[in-house]
Amino acid sequence: MKQSILRLLMLTLIMGQIVFADWPCQPTEYVTVSINNGIQWNPRLASDGKNGAVVVWQDRRNGVVDKVYVQRLNQLGNSIWQDGGVPLSLSSAYQVFPQVVSDGSGGAFVTWMENRNAVDYDIFVQRVTSNGLTLWNPGGNIVSNYNSHQYYPMIVRDEGGQDGVIVIWQDRRNGDYDVYAQKFTGNGQAMWS
Repeated sequence: MKQSILRLLMLTLIMGQIVFADWPCQPTEYVTVSINNGIQWNPRLASDGKNGAVVVWQDRRNGVVDKVYVQRLNQLGNSIWQDGGVPLSLSSAYQVFPQVVSDGSGGAFVTWMENRNAVDYDIFVQRVTSNGLTLWNPGGNIVSNYNSHQYYPMIVRDEGGQDGVIVIWQDRRNGDYDVYAQKFTGNGQAMWS
């Protein structure tokens, strides 16, 4: 028992010396991602796979309708992409509940809910390159747009042969909340029916 505790203590001391980020950690210091007018809220964060991070959030800089923006930060916490972030959809609809996962190459995959096609929310997904360019359809690829609402998407990277993502969400197309999933390749092709 004493040897196990000693090994754990040694491992803790060794691992405690490894530091990867150099961002301020004082309560009076911080990294600014977006300081536009209006409210910026509901942020999500993922590694960029290059010692930095990709942040996605809801933004009301142009009024009361939420839009989804994304920004990449380098290892020092400096913004890499355009000031204020990159918009993922230019539609006039509400865009909410963004989720992000790294693409492993400095970019990211982002999914969100949007009601651009009617009152009902649908699920969209977009890939952003390490340079902040959107790769897929303008406004993202549709994941699901069945009648009734599709809610709360989640996203995970598929590191198999296609280097894409799997998106899951809650769906009311049959009246109850059911869970659905769709797989996208790295170039945006939907793989499942």
